Amino acid sequence: MSTLSVNLATRFQQKFPGSQVNLAELRPGLGDISFQMGYTNPQGLSELLKKKGQDIHRGVVENALVTHKSGLKMLLSSYRPTDVALFSNGEQMTSIVRELARMAQYLVLDLGVGLHPTTERALEQCTKLIVVVEPDPHTILQANILIDDLKEIGFSSDKIIAVLIHRVRTEQAMNVTDVQRALGLEITAVFTPAPELAFRAIQMQQAMVALEPDSFTAQQTLKLVNQIMEPVAA
Repeated sequence: MSTLSVNLATRFQQKFPGSQVNLAELRPGLGDISFQMGYTNPQGLSELLKKKGQDIHRGVVENALVTHKSGLKMLLSSYRPTDVALFSNGEQMTSIVRELARMAQYLVLDLGVGLHPTTERALEQCTKLIVVVEPDPHTILQANILIDDLKEIGFSSDKIIAVLIHRVRTEQAMNVTDVQRALGLEITAVFTPAPELAFRAIQMQQAMVALEPDSFTAQQTLKLVNQIMEPVAA
């Protein structure tokens, strides 16, 4: 989810002041972060994906980034539907992620849903992967299939972190224990609805955790940051 990506990158900034944090939305034609953070007509990712792989180097990637008023550097996806075709440019995606990682101490990638071959290219360079689930059987089934596919392509289950997000308040939702049992993974963080905070964040073009750093959302995001920083078992 884009909101989680923004909050996570911002929380890295807060925990490690002075470090460069890059946030990259690797979903050509499906951009969403620009709406949240106050940017119109974002073209950074699309322009990079249209280049030849050998022409993607640090300088052109730096030029494609935008710097938010918080100091967060972002590579934004367009929301132009035809740009979805750029998902096929796997060589370019590999080069983009490699350069982004070299430029910053911490890199957060918003990979969207599914396992497109281009997404797999990005995953090859990831140290941790957050799988976001909702507390309903249908979503859990999809998550289990995704985890199985990740294992098939060689992505270690030790690198997978599960996060539970409640979109609505409902007593019919599965509880954390049932979700963990169904997934076979521990739930690292649980996010409950915070519609008022989310609305204010969009209005002010900031991350939720920047507006209220002591909120439950911020606490759970920090918990997630700490889990990401844990070394992967050998």
